[in-house]
Amino acid sequence: MLAKITRLFPLWALLLSITAYYTPTTFTGIAPYISYLLMLIMFTMGVTLRVSDFKRIATRPAPVIACTLIHYLVMPLAAWALAKSFDMPADLAVGMILVGSVASGTASKRNDLSGWRRRRSFSDYFISLNAGWRFRYSTFNLVVC
Repeated sequence: MLAKITRLFPLWALLLSITAYYTPTTFTGIAPYISYLLMLIMFTMGVTLRVSDFKRIATRPAPVIACTLIHYLVMPLAAWALAKSFDMPADLAVGMILVGSVASGTASKRNDLSGWRRRRSFSDYFISLNAGWRFRYSTFNLVVC
């Protein structure tokens, strides 16, 4: 039964998105709990990790390095290219580039969750996300200044 429900995850996401778009008041009651719900999701994904997952990452770091490079090179450059192509004012362009520079937000959590559901290597996602956070917080002031 649970396998059927999880297999239909894209359908549930689409139906809930449509419902939220047309009747947003349906979901305003859970707004104060969004952070807690995200913590619960991340915790339940994290408890599936094993020591062998981390050992495999240590022996095969290429996916982590690739993900970090994509986060901090491709995403900001794509934001810069879009800002230039749409001829955005400087303040909006800077904001868009900064958002592109800190790409480990809700979008990556969605990718983590969908990757985990498809039985991809969650440890790759987890370590990449962690490396990205560390890189971001250690270099964000350099980007802003």
